[in-house]
Amino acid sequence: MTVPEAIPDPRSGSDDLYILFTSGTTSGTPKAVVGSHRQTLRRLHWFAQEFPGTSAVIARRTPLTFVDGVHELLSILCQPHSKLFSISNDGDLAEQLLQSPCTRATLLPSQLEQILSVMDNLEAKDCSLEMLLVSGECCSVSLLNDFLARPYFGRTQLLNFYGQTETVGDCCWARLTGTNADKVVRNNIPMGRPLPGVRIE
Repeated sequence: MTVPEAIPDPRSGSDDLYILFTSGTTSGTPKAVVGSHRQTLRRLHWFAQEFPGTSAVIARRTPLTFVDGVHELLSILCQPHSKLFSISNDGDLAEQLLQSPCTRATLLPSQLEQILSVMDNLEAKDCSLEMLLVSGECCSVSLLNDFLARPYFGRTQLLNFYGQTETVGDCCWARLTGTNADKVVRNNIPMGRPLPGVRIE
């Protein structure tokens, strides 16, 4: 990166906020991606307006080397009554998450699959999770069906987010459970609708 000759006006939102390195899975070559204040704040404000609530306990578990970690950490800026609850990736993720006070968490579909496979062996109390976001991998129909078959998650919304680090995170989203759920078509999980400011071609 080069140092700019003039520091951008922070009110413009165009100044850089973070740098993440991609794995190169989409381009074949790992590279650095720079995220701006504007793009990040657009995503955070949209989520707060789409899912208004007086408070939330957000699971803080994604490393800051991934864009979901940025959204987890900064989400309380747009939801001032929210709290962060730290969950370690070193221990038993299922036990930590299901026994925590968290009302919202972001997981890879493979992590949710792992949780569903072991939760029968846990002494699960009443589910505090109001919302689960799956992102970073393809969500399968079998995973959705397994989730729906669990009475424990009867009040938990499951949302599918799709995006790329190269596009600074989430591009579109689908509601997989509850009222106005996006329908599975031809055995494919929907990617859903674009977020504000995103055009899908």
